Amino acid sequence: MVLYLNAANRYVLKASSDKTFYSTAEILNIVMNADGNGFQLNRYGDSQSATKK
Repeated sequence: MVLYLNAANRYVLKASSDKTFYSTAEILNIVMNADGNGFQLNRYGDSQSATKK
């Protein structure tokens, strides 16, 4: 899986479980919601969440 934050920042994600992913290029983790309709992006000093509309 690849995360595109913008045109200059894209990260290859590796799975640590079926709902948790990480990148070795930057300190970031992604945790999928239990219902699969969103996720939480945790970066060093920052956390953001998104849900499907």
